[in-house]
Amino acid sequence: APPPPAAHDPRDAAIAALAREHPRTAIGAALIRGGKVVWTGVAGAQDDKRVATRDTLFNVASMTKPVTAELVMRLVQAGKIGLDEPMAPVWMDPDIVGEARAKRLTPRLALSHQTGLPNWRPQNQRLTFAREPGTGYVYSGEGIELVARFAARKLRADFEDLAEANVFRPMGLTRIAYTWRPWMEGRVAVPANGNGYPGTAGPHPYGHWLGADDIYTSVGDYAAFAAGVARGDGLSASLATERLRPQVAMPGCAKPVVGCPDRISMALGWQVWAFGMRRLALHDGGGAGV
Repeated sequence: APPPPAAHDPRDAAIAALAREHPRTAIGAALIRGGKVVWTGVAGAQDDKRVATRDTLFNVASMTKPVTAELVMRLVQAGKIGLDEPMAPVWMDPDIVGEARAKRLTPRLALSHQTGLPNWRPQNQRLTFAREPGTGYVYSGEGIELVARFAARKLRADFEDLAEANVFRPMGLTRIAYTWRPWMEGRVAVPANGNGYPGTAGPHPYGHWLGADDIYTSVGDYAAFAAGVARGDGLSASLATERLRPQVAMPGCAKPVVGCPDRISMALGWQVWAFGMRRLALHDGGGAGV
């Protein structure tokens, strides 16, 4: 984690002002320059009894997906899985196993949201394809789950152990996990609606992970993760470039507005917004109270 900011840092004052405007909210922010985290700040209420601090853990919802994508890319770098390897011979969701379309699914299609699967299957219904794989962008948490379970099955390893060994430890991340850990006690930011997300005020029980959603992390650890991605840590120059190469077009702005990107694309785990020659890599996330 970076050193504490100087007293009266205007950035701390800015998020403290936001927290006063939204008194049941915990707000965290970080600034990365030149591939280094130069500032982190947290303000507001962690819960109804605690003030939010730099030790507070946030559910970052779908910002989990780039973390899972990083694991996949590092396994590709290590030669343990192939980016364009068919996943079906190793593992496939039981609802679509045996389908011709399922046999075309690869880690590349999953990370770029081109599996043709919906975001999530309807409750108590079977998973079905929304479109043909590889024919366009369909945001899909189900696709990220496929590649996460494929990687774990192929390596005959626990998914969370793979993340710890290949992403968290190499990147120096000590306050991030997909499911509950004892060190999380008393540090979790409770969503503003008081009900938690999804339906609880804390992480999923140990072992009940999602590769696409609900990772818990401190602001400092997620910022360090993003900085490592920006530097290309753990990947060859060619694979780091491929990670942020647009793979498929995404819907653009509904109407011309100031600040609208020229192009929006999906790369491998990250969106890419193009403004002329300038590119921004990003991902967002949200849910009930998050």
